[in-house]
Amino acid sequence: MKHFTSKLGQKSNQQTSTSNNQSSLFKVQKTLRHGLPFEPTALAYDPIQRTIAVGSKSGSIRVYGKPGVEAFLTHEQEIAIKHLLFSVNEGALISITADDCVHLWNIRQRTPQIVQSLLFKTESINVVKLPIFTHWIYLGTEKGNMFVVNLETLTPSGYDLMWNLAIPKSQKIHPGPVTCIEENPVDPSKVLIGYENGRIIVWNLKSREVVKSYSWDTPLSCVYWLSDVKQFVTGHIEGSVAVWNYTTTKSEDKPIKILKPHEFFGDTSSPQPCGIVNKVAWLSTKADPYLIFTGGVPGTNSSHYITIFHGRKREYLNLKKNIVDFFVVCESPFAKEIQNPSVLVVLLCDDMIGIDLTSANFNTSPVPYSIKVGVSPVTYLSLQSNCPPSLMDDLQRYHTAVPMKNWPIDGGEWGRPVDNNADLAITGHQNGSIRFWDASGVTLYHLYTLHLKHLFDESKVFTDDKESLVGITNVHFCLHGRILVASLTSAQLVIMNWGTQEVIAVTQSLPVFLAQPEFQQFDFDSMEEETVSPTLDSPKPPCTLTTTTEQPTPQQQQHPTTPNPDDQKRANHLLSKFGIEVPSPASTGGDDSKAEPMLHLHNKPLKQSAGLQVFLVVQTISHPNETPGQITCVELSTGWGLLAFGSSLGAVIIDYIQKSILWSQTNADLFHICYPNLKTPLKHTNSKNKKLKISKLGSFNNAFDEEPPRTPRKATQRGKMLSIIRRDKSNESPTSISSHRKARKQGSGGSMDSPNSPNSIASDNDNVEANIFENFLVQRLCFVESYTDKDITGNVTSPRRNPTLWIGSYSGALISQTINIPPGEHRKKIPCQISIGGSPMFLKSPIINISALDHEGSPVSPPCATWCDEARKKKTKTKKRAGDAAGRYSELQSNDYLIVCAEKSILVMKLPSQNSYARQKIFDNTYYLRSEVLSLDNGSCVCLACVSIMGHILFYSLPQLKLIVNIPFFDAGDARSLRTYQCASNGHSIYMCSPTELQTMTLINKNHLLLPESLPMVFTMRDTPEPPRKSFINTIFKRNSVDRMELFGVNAGVASPHLTERILKSYNQEVHAASSEVDKVRDALNERHEKMSELEKRTEQIRLEAENFASASHLLHMKAKEQNKWF
Repeated sequence: MKHFTSKLGQKSNQQTSTSNNQSSLFKVQKTLRHGLPFEPTALAYDPIQRTIAVGSKSGSIRVYGKPGVEAFLTHEQEIAIKHLLFSVNEGALISITADDCVHLWNIRQRTPQIVQSLLFKTESINVVKLPIFTHWIYLGTEKGNMFVVNLETLTPSGYDLMWNLAIPKSQKIHPGPVTCIEENPVDPSKVLIGYENGRIIVWNLKSREVVKSYSWDTPLSCVYWLSDVKQFVTGHIEGSVAVWNYTTTKSEDKPIKILKPHEFFGDTSSPQPCGIVNKVAWLSTKADPYLIFTGGVPGTNSSHYITIFHGRKREYLNLKKNIVDFFVVCESPFAKEIQNPSVLVVLLCDDMIGIDLTSANFNTSPVPYSIKVGVSPVTYLSLQSNCPPSLMDDLQRYHTAVPMKNWPIDGGEWGRPVDNNADLAITGHQNGSIRFWDASGVTLYHLYTLHLKHLFDESKVFTDDKESLVGITNVHFCLHGRILVASLTSAQLVIMNWGTQEVIAVTQSLPVFLAQPEFQQFDFDSMEEETVSPTLDSPKPPCTLTTTTEQPTPQQQQHPTTPNPDDQKRANHLLSKFGIEVPSPASTGGDDSKAEPMLHLHNKPLKQSAGLQVFLVVQTISHPNETPGQITCVELSTGWGLLAFGSSLGAVIIDYIQKSILWSQTNADLFHICYPNLKTPLKHTNSKNKKLKISKLGSFNNAFDEEPPRTPRKATQRGKMLSIIRRDKSNESPTSISSHRKARKQGSGGSMDSPNSPNSIASDNDNVEANIFENFLVQRLCFVESYTDKDITGNVTSPRRNPTLWIGSYSGALISQTINIPPGEHRKKIPCQISIGGSPMFLKSPIINISALDHEGSPVSPPCATWCDEARKKKTKTKKRAGDAAGRYSELQSNDYLIVCAEKSILVMKLPSQNSYARQKIFDNTYYLRSEVLSLDNGSCVCLACVSIMGHILFYSLPQLKLIVNIPFFDAGDARSLRTYQCASNGHSIYMCSPTELQTMTLINKNHLLLPESLPMVFTMRDTPEPPRKSFINTIFKRNSVDRMELFGVNAGVASPHLTERILKSYNQEVHAASSEVDKVRDALNERHEKMSELEKRTEQIRLEAENFASASHLLHMKAKEQNKWF
């Protein structure tokens, strides 16, 4: 985003708020990814560290410890993971990807990294096995061969087993790929190897020969040893489970027992073909063993079933989803001991569950992790900051789905918290559920789940896809008032409040009918008259088509669409001249006598548990051959008791206290508010089976389509689209026309037909659509207290801040409606009054956000109610802000600011003058998708964060609107991340990085500095249990023992150089920086060593000279002594 311009308005005499924003304050950094990896493919378990690893099809790995301890790993390339396994209690993780590359991960640090990799060039890995407390990995390939790799150095050993050694010499048929490798728990020198054609061999590692062989004409899929090693069990492709005897000295051709429990599955009396048994486990106890296997059921859903045999008890569990893998938590990590299983953990395609094997009915419980993000497709996402701690506690208290007690996975340790902010994440799902998450730290905790599907009668829905009608599209949750509003895809609005007791009542409904007229196409080019429309380009008050300067009466403000008879006649004459049908007033609008909603509520009383309880449902009704408009935005003010929502058909304001409709306007009515001179009702036509234009509306559901972002919008001529409001020259006075032209020249400085004219509107296509009212669909609503009461000349008529609703449309129109709320006790009796708040204004592109600032530059939000529970009674009171009683409704002392963010521009506007104070425009091929006003450092830093379609995050100071920093963060082709990005007011952000994963991030540099210490550790130092003692005879004669280093080390020779290729991986830039620093230190030490060597040489030379001097002195002394003796 290189091309932008800034337009700063003239400063007023009053002191404007300043901002101390600096670029060093902002730094975009990812924190942690939450949720189950999308399309999981592999599962691993460390029985000593008590950690789980899950691999996915995209190459990402998630490591789970105790609740709150998670780590995210990802490969450099998006490639599927075939196998995962831990080096038990060593802090190492091995992943094998689809390109037959073995990666070694170091998970001893807070940010795990790849140490090195080994690529198999000529073999495709099919099965992998790492025995406990060893450093040698067995790899079985598609060609039927087995290789051994050293884990410490990640180098292949010269020891291998080719497929021709596994079959008799008389047999020349290839056994197929290796499907399973299992080491003998008692004698590690014996390895059980199974092939696809059903052949099983026991390979002696020492003698390099086949000790025993078992063959069956049924293809083999898996194998498992019993702890006493007297028997082993195998699973087969045709759905059978076979038991083999290992103690026999001769090879066998048939198993001693064949189990096929599901061949008479259902009510059939004849055997049916069963599916493959994917995995089998045979676990010993002091009594009867457990036999657990997946699959083996007739039909296409065989992978949904898991079977548990324990003595006479047989349980068939239908999990209704594909089972990827499972493991069993046992008392001992050694397979040769009695294992006594306690919990069965099953990984599904989009979930993970725990099954209590010690319970009578094998109870199923959810796991205590944030993995249920994508159980149902996510259709809505939001993040709210500064959540009251009491609300967090109550959401957790009324949570119905309780995880398994005494969850056995307790590995790792928590990190330090980043800050004390309480963030609440809300996800809406396609099945009508709303989930609440605690996103305060680096981990995500599931707090509460709300289901709305039970409110509606499905028997009256005549469609195959019933679940798509209850999908959540918008959620507005007042944290202090505890009132929630959720909109559904069927154009229903569900309003809920918080209750502490269970209630049984009939749900009340409020129908809303919006009739959408359809405009008929005609020749625009034949019109010669000119159009004048209000714009924001002039710092002066925007001009309108009204020639009188008198102030409109309150009755005219409340009824802005009442036509003038003279104007009506002229408009009808103008429209009929161009072949447009003008119906009679009796036929306009729509008859709601036969209208009905898409979903019908239950007529019977419904039971609602404590928590969020439904007290009103707003139903948008339509004719039987029509569909109601898609709800695009929702705005709530609990302090005023008002609810507003916009749809593809119009906008509605609802008083949910009195349960009445205060204001309802269609798109045509909004069009007439913007251009009040055209009061012609257009003919309403019923479009049969007309589908909702969700892509046109920018619905949140479309954010999950794997399509690239839309092309940049092109400006089109607003003059053609708005030609129907042109007035007849003969009926217009020359004075008024010249004044309009003069005002337009002063305001815009250019012609209306110019592409760069401020009257141009953003559109998806260069051709003007037939129905011009679709461009007036509401995209953004904002409740705020502001100065809006002004006359046609822009003079303020009331010095009070009034409750106001700002409406932003797809065409860029900005409309305000002033709300008169009765005070005190009259609020529940007297209805609120709605009037026009000021002249409409226009931007050149769709409006995506509307926010407000006070005269000090602090964000302004509508008053909210405070919920309290005293003596089991709910009381609400208005939450007053500082300064309300003193100057909120006093005289007009200073200006407020309104921030309007559109796709192609940002505008800061003064209130009540509605003059432009600052502006940012974009001219290159990009536009904004999201924007949010941030309040940082306890409100001392207020800025605007915007996300563009090119993946840039831009920060602007407020209200000056100066660019602080532009950070390229997202990939321009990552449509899901860009369109689901949500930012809280404290700088924390969240977005959907996959259909089942949420990525949290921070925009503040202070949080980035504390991030390394806040990440959890998935590896902790734990004592390794002692293995079972061997018998005295085995210890003396060294039986049932093997020296793998002697077998697979240097004595085994060197592997073929064409087999593998070693790939060394560097850690990251920090490691490079650290290594460079180490090199500098090493160079300094070398230099110091050289200097010390020189000093040592000089010292040695001085010592030698001293010795020579001493010897010479001694000789001189002896010579002098002899001379003295002679005398």
